[in-house]
Amino acid sequence: MPYATASEMIAQIGAHEAEDLAPADGGGVDTAALDAALADAGEEIDGYLGGRYVLPTGVARVHCIAIARYRLSAGAPPDGRVGKDFDRAIAYLRDVAQGKTALRPIDTGGEAGGGGPVAVGPGRVFTDDTLRDY
Repeated sequence: MPYATASEMIAQIGAHEAEDLAPADGGGVDTAALDAALADAGEEIDGYLGGRYVLPTGVARVHCIAIARYRLSAGAPPDGRVGKDFDRAIAYLRDVAQGKTALRPIDTGGEAGGGGPVAVGPGRVFTDDTLRDY
């Protein structure tokens, strides 16, 4: 699931840094490379959420960009801020996965399979009718 777009990433980190992370052949920013990195970051986020939670849009965008930015800068040592942003994003996602951070669960429309336990078993043996003569 795409949590951020290349244009949102450029707006957040600036055109100069975006060009450094994903330079286009003729100059400028390779937005396809940014979109690919953001898609990978989104899949990483989904891995932590496990299809159980809805991540608030703003939080998802910021963390997705932080992860993509860190991954794109893997060829060069990132500055301290990039590494810290990445560490914060991963720590937040781990807290969500471990239940330390409460998020709204995904609404499954009342159908089973929404991640919660489902009890299945035989019908009741003892009811008012079966115990009437007892």
